[in-house]
Amino acid sequence: MGIAFSSMPRLLRKPQGVLQLPSTRTPTLHLPNDLVLDILSRIPAKSLCRFRCVSKGWHALISDTIVTVYRSRDEPLLVVGSNRDESLRLIDMGGNPVKVIRNVGPVSRLICTSRDSLVCVLGFSFGVSCDVKVIDLASGEVLQVQTCRKTCLLGFGRASPSGAYKMVVCIDPSTCEILTVGDGVGWRRMQQPPPTADISYTSNPVVVNGLLHLMLKSPLDGKSVLCFNLASEEWTKGIKGPADVELHQREPSLSELNGSLCMVQTEAQGYATNIWLLTSNYNKNTWVKVYVIPLDSSPYVRLIPLRMLRDGERLLFCNTWKNSDFSSLQIYDVHSWEFTDAPNALAGVQCTNFSTCS
Repeated sequence: MGIAFSSMPRLLRKPQGVLQLPSTRTPTLHLPNDLVLDILSRIPAKSLCRFRCVSKGWHALISDTIVTVYRSRDEPLLVVGSNRDESLRLIDMGGNPVKVIRNVGPVSRLICTSRDSLVCVLGFSFGVSCDVKVIDLASGEVLQVQTCRKTCLLGFGRASPSGAYKMVVCIDPSTCEILTVGDGVGWRRMQQPPPTADISYTSNPVVVNGLLHLMLKSPLDGKSVLCFNLASEEWTKGIKGPADVELHQREPSLSELNGSLCMVQTEAQGYATNIWLLTSNYNKNTWVKVYVIPLDSSPYVRLIPLRMLRDGERLLFCNTWKNSDFSSLQIYDVHSWEFTDAPNALAGVQCTNFSTCS
């Protein structure tokens, strides 16, 4: 008796479905999708990649489900943008290449939240505008190609509960536009931010739980973060920042960390960086300082936390060097206070940006 798996992506979205290949000469046992994904999630990355060579069916199945498989693992799947060959690479924490998506064009920034399989790729600009692409990491398909002004703030994420993916650009403090991926309409004018909002252009917008967050340079009604609901397309109640963070000193920045909103604050002397995590609902605004990273920030443009590992004992983050387009990926151990480069396979690779997708 043989066991056959199907590679049809539409079935993977239906837990009650089964996976099967065209009929063979031997009796076939059909396994439920959830069981197949559970089996694949237990296979080492190197073996999983080798299994794609077994047949066209196995290659299609593993390629289509690789992002879903990695979501069930403790270690994240890294998305690496490389300008050397204009590609996106999906790499596990051991440095093993899982998938390569070629011909994506130059990469200046990646936006990919840890729960999604879509990535927004912002290209380099040689004029007043630049290309923005939305790419499905599972299939490699380019779902949307747009242009936006190079000086604008760009946010990308999924609306809740509809699941629609949207892009938001803030061209200037009084002009914002929104786009729904795949609807064919293009950019639309959206409700403008409060006229007194002093938006920071040093912190990129961040989408968490269907809300787009913008850092403010100065408080607005006591709030440090402005919020925009992607579903209703309306500005909502803002968020108070941590009590110890003053916006006028070394402007803090926002990021997404393990599905939660976090704030990155460099101390006044520049010898340490604090990572604050929003741990409660938006009404209580409870921030917890989860990391104090003893790292001199002077050589870097910014520090971006990517993932908390091993129950928070280690932090995966990337740094962008000043006067350089390239970033370095590091892990900080809270117990030993040590930094290590990760993964080793990326050493010497000219990478413009890192993100996680699982």
